[in-house]
Amino acid sequence: MPQCLHDQEGRGLRTESTPSDSLEDRQVQPETSPFRQATAKWIDPVTGQFRPRVMRVRSNSKNQRNILETVYGCTGALTNDGHGCPWGCYAVFTCKKLGADFATPVPQTLDRRVLLRDLRRVRQDWVRIGIMGDPCFAWTTTVEACEVVRESEKTPVVISRFWVPPSDDELRTLAKAGAVLHGSICALDSDSFLGPRVRVCQDYLRWGGRFVWRVVTFHFDDTTQTGLDLWDRQDHLMSGDFGGIDDLRPLVLETPARLMKGRKQRNPTWDHLGEWAYFKAPTTRDHRFTPHNHNWTAGVLYPERDACWVGCRKCTVQCLVPQNGEDSATLEDFLEW
Repeated sequence: MPQCLHDQEGRGLRTESTPSDSLEDRQVQPETSPFRQATAKWIDPVTGQFRPRVMRVRSNSKNQRNILETVYGCTGALTNDGHGCPWGCYAVFTCKKLGADFATPVPQTLDRRVLLRDLRRVRQDWVRIGIMGDPCFAWTTTVEACEVVRESEKTPVVISRFWVPPSDDELRTLAKAGAVLHGSICALDSDSFLGPRVRVCQDYLRWGGRFVWRVVTFHFDDTTQTGLDLWDRQDHLMSGDFGGIDDLRPLVLETPARLMKGRKQRNPTWDHLGEWAYFKAPTTRDHRFTPHNHNWTAGVLYPERDACWVGCRKCTVQCLVPQNGEDSATLEDFLEW
C-alpha cells in the first residue's frame, strides 16, 4: 500500500509504493475520498443514477431550508445539445462534475412521519418542490407530498417544465392542497412545446388553483430579425394574457436568465442574444458581485413585473405565494361557482 512521507510540519512530500501496490490492487480499491463517500449516499457509483431515498427538507446555497425533492433528475437534460433547458441547467452541469446521470429521473420515497417532522422545523410558511429534478416525472408522489405539506399548514410550490402533464384528478387534488404551480417557460420554447403547458395552466385555473408562469428572460439581439421576433414573443409571455381563459389569468414572474458563459461547449442559446447587454451576475446567496462568479445576466428587463432576481433569503416575492391574508380561489369556491 502507498506510504506517504512527511516533513516536520506534517505536509505530504511524496508517496512511495510497496511491491504489493500493483495495478490490479489499485483498480479494485474503492474510492475513499470524503467527497466520493458523501455523493455515494445519493448517487450509485456503478450506474451514475440517483438512489431512491426517503425525501427530506433541505437547503442549498441560494434557497432557505424549505426545499423538497420528490424526483432527482430530468429528461430535459438531453435537450439543447446536452445543456438542458435553453438557459442552461445548473443541475445538469453540477451532475456532470459529479459523474451523475441527471437525464434519468428517479422518484424519491415518501415517509409521512419523517416529512412531517422535517416540516415542523421549517420557518417559512411555504415549501418549494423541484430544484435538482422535475416533479412531473412522479406526479403521484408529488401530489402526496403536497398533501403532507398542506397538512403541516404550509403552502406547497411546485416548479416544473411539465414534460409529463398531470391528470385531471391530480390537478384537482393539487388545487385542494393549495399548491402553487409554476410553469417554467421562455421565448425560445416552440409553439408545440408551449401548447400542452397552456392546457395545464387553464385546467388548473378552472379547478381554482394558483398558476404562475415563471418566464426566463433574455436580452435578444435586436439587430437581427430573429432577435426582434424573439423580443415580441417574450413580451407576449410577460404580458399576463398568455395562457389565460375567460376571466381567469395566471400570474407572471420574471426570472432573468443566468447563463454559464465560457464553458468548453458553447450553449446554442447564445447565438440569439445581444451579448453586449450581459454582465457578470451577482451571487444568488447574498446578491454581491464577486470576481469568482462566472454567470452572466442581462438583469431585470420588465421592472413593472415581479421578478425572481435576488436570493431567496432577501426576496420579497417568495414565489408569489399568497401573503398577508391573500388567498387564491379554493376548490370549494370553484364548485359553488
